[in-house]
Amino acid sequence: MKSPKSTMQQKLPRELPHEGAHTALAKCSALVPVLLLALLSGAPAQAETGLSALWPSIKPQGQNLPDPVAFTVAIELGNVDQARKWLDAGLSPDFMGDHVGTGLMIASWEGNLPMMELFVSRGANIHKTNKVGEDALMMAVWRGNRAAVDWLLARGAKLNRPDMQWSAIHYAAFAGHNELVQLLIDKGANINALTPGGASPLMMAVYENHEATASRLLQLGANPNVRNDYGDSALDWAMRKDNMRMARIVGGENFKEAASRPKSTWRAMAKSEAPPPEIASMLRIREVMAARGMSTKAMDQEIAEARARHYRPQRFAPPPVANMPTIEIRARRGDAQDQGVQVINQPGK
Repeated sequence: MKSPKSTMQQKLPRELPHEGAHTALAKCSALVPVLLLALLSGAPAQAETGLSALWPSIKPQGQNLPDPVAFTVAIELGNVDQARKWLDAGLSPDFMGDHVGTGLMIASWEGNLPMMELFVSRGANIHKTNKVGEDALMMAVWRGNRAAVDWLLARGAKLNRPDMQWSAIHYAAFAGHNELVQLLIDKGANINALTPGGASPLMMAVYENHEATASRLLQLGANPNVRNDYGDSALDWAMRKDNMRMARIVGGENFKEAASRPKSTWRAMAKSEAPPPEIASMLRIREVMAARGMSTKAMDQEIAEARARHYRPQRFAPPPVANMPTIEIRARRGDAQDQGVQVINQPGK
């Protein structure tokens, strides 16, 4: 997802009042002499009329509710006073900005605890998700905001979600935040939770080449043999990315066999593809149910079973048979004595 900061600057002009600052100042300059003359001549009624004419042009932005762009910019900039005025004027505490999501989600991304406190105190739903299914906890974790993560967890933010959905532990692993990975697991996060495509947190760490994160996840009990909807494991991803150090970390006893296979057998990383019609229809129904506040537990189970039926043949397809020897060469620059050659896999042995 593109960082909220990346598009902020181009949207700042829309924060200005509707008529524009220059128009308001022009009206002010034209009316000031009239107002002074009315006051000096003892005609306060005319002066009050003049002020009424001037006020709509210079009234503060907080008098009106924002559009999604102005809302997002103000929250990203940490304008707590403006947010409070909007909420006082009747803005929903779960109002969605043009990107990221609600005020609580944006504040969590920014690590702005006072802003988070404001929205929650006004009734913001801590579990609400944006259009791609992300909640405030996921935003705080992705950005690495430990204080915001602690704050949300203390107020009941959910660590785990139904299977085959993104969750905070995926975001922590993807971003390489080892401290947060440890925290979430200690708090009860499912270390082998699966994304909609069947990928585990360990696979997220491998995808982003976070070796320390992958090691931490394995130490904490992550299953390296989980396979996604394409039949790929964490080792498969490491080999496709030609990251031998990562492959050793996640491959274990399977590394030698994987290393013996020629590179031509490691196809490019699979990209997301549209789900089959059956699953796509179920996903649309689920969206409607969620929008109406209905329980999606039964539908989530149906979707999981449909995915299993569709992808099972790929997920459990046997790997190609290795038939080539593999040689490991070791050498150190500047030290001619520290070198060697070793056959680490030989067919038939």
